[in-house]
Amino acid sequence: MRANAFAQRRSRSARRSFARCDYADDDKLRKNGGASSANSKIRQAMDGEIAARYLRNIVLGSFVILILLPFVYVVVAAFFSPDAAQNFSQLDARTISLLFKSVLLAAVVAFFATLIGGALAFFLYKTEMKFAATLKILVLIPLFVSPYVFATAWRDFFFLFFSRTDIFAPLLGTAWVLTLVYAPLAMLVIGNAYANVDATFEEQGLTVTAPRNVIIKIVFPLVKKAFLTAFVLVFIFALSNFSVPELLGANVFAVEIFTEFSAFYNHSLAIIQALLLALVCLSLLTFEKKQISEARFFSVGLKGKKTFRYNIKNSLPFLFVLFWIFLTSFFPLAVLISKIPDFKTLANAFALLRDAILNSLGLAFVSAIFIVLIGLAATLGSDKNKPTAFFNGSALFTFALPSIALGIALIKFYNTSALEFIYATAAIIVLAHVGKFSFVSAKIIGNALSQIPASFEEAAKLAGAKYFTRMFKIILPQIAPALFATFAISFVFSFGEVAATIMVYPPGTELLSVKVFTISSNAPQALVSAMTFLLFASTLSVFVLFYLISKPFMKKFNFANA
Repeated sequence: MRANAFAQRRSRSARRSFARCDYADDDKLRKNGGASSANSKIRQAMDGEIAARYLRNIVLGSFVILILLPFVYVVVAAFFSPDAAQNFSQLDARTISLLFKSVLLAAVVAFFATLIGGALAFFLYKTEMKFAATLKILVLIPLFVSPYVFATAWRDFFFLFFSRTDIFAPLLGTAWVLTLVYAPLAMLVIGNAYANVDATFEEQGLTVTAPRNVIIKIVFPLVKKAFLTAFVLVFIFALSNFSVPELLGANVFAVEIFTEFSAFYNHSLAIIQALLLALVCLSLLTFEKKQISEARFFSVGLKGKKTFRYNIKNSLPFLFVLFWIFLTSFFPLAVLISKIPDFKTLANAFALLRDAILNSLGLAFVSAIFIVLIGLAATLGSDKNKPTAFFNGSALFTFALPSIALGIALIKFYNTSALEFIYATAAIIVLAHVGKFSFVSAKIIGNALSQIPASFEEAAKLAGAKYFTRMFKIILPQIAPALFATFAISFVFSFGEVAATIMVYPPGTELLSVKVFTISSNAPQALVSAMTFLLFASTLSVFVLFYLISKPFMKKFNFANA
């Protein structure tokens, strides 16, 4: 009996042991099956991500080959051609003196534009000023209009009231107009630095000291790098601008390059001078490359960002902003209108520019599409993606490169029978616009992407969502306002671009900004004013149209700080 009982106990124990083994095996199978399923989903997601990375690298590689390579080609040809020594010997004392005068003029413009832009930025970004959002838009108008529009308006003003323009001295007038044009750029750079100051620093400082001390000892030290960045950017743009000094008769280095290349056909000297101008601009850029690359001065909005604002009861800041808007937008527009004698003159100007307006709108649309796509491709990669990092440097390089130097590089590179389909068509104009403004696109879209929590995409990735599914259902809807803003800004910039466009536009192509600029030197003054007014009004209409469309769009997606 005891033997039978012992055998039964051993049998029950064995069955429990086998059962435990079965349960353990089932758990292992379930775990392995789940892990295998998760790994499969991750592999599927990675497959899409790899395909997207290849596509992104193709797009960015095309940017480097089509836009950056021409400049490299010109540099190599200039230094290693058989006539290199003879070409460089043309850089005489007069050329160096002219460059020094241009650098001094650009420094003056950068100083005053940064000073005024810093004041505008503080009033509009750090104070509880009424209608601040609308006032920001109005202050930015000169940044989107061709600079020579303002040069024409101010020249007409002195002729209207003094019957002469010589008192509006060429260099002084150039400095004045460029300061008006580029102060909004300084405001953008410094204003977004103000907006990114941590509000807790100021709130804690106000508990122990007066607001003035908080501003001087806490806020200003935190944004001082933005002032230097603004100065460098304005300096580069002022140094490379040639339309304003050309119109006002100022002899500066950019005008000299344009004249040697387009009028005297001395291409070898023009290329050497353009490289020298590019060297000055890019040398300054190297000191501020990191700050400019990381700055958020092109932002659609700052989601969840709290900005401390000071309550200034004095009305002088508000009056200063209104006066500046009047001086830079309404006054030039009024002067241009006053110089148009009758409606017939305006109708004649419109008849001359009708085809050019339509061509400019179509070309700006195409350029804006490519600029948005390239900016999107550049910013969707991770920060450690080397091709993306290389593109960021390349886009910043072409952004800071003088438009004349970029135009000469594109002409010399594509002026071959094999590449005539680019050189002799509007494609070369699109390449010039893409080269100049892709950095702006990448900044706007990149800043929007940085505000999306990483957990959104990580959760979708763990759930097995493929890369393109995550892009179209999670990422792109989140950055839709930034994409729209990028398209609008790229469209307006391309529509009014003069310097790069006038260098590369093929014969037979009529574009609004180029046609007004070229006709203005020979046409009657009234007709020039009428055409310039139409250019100003066209650009302003496009600007206002995009702004009105964007208001409900931004509100829907909860972008407060447009």
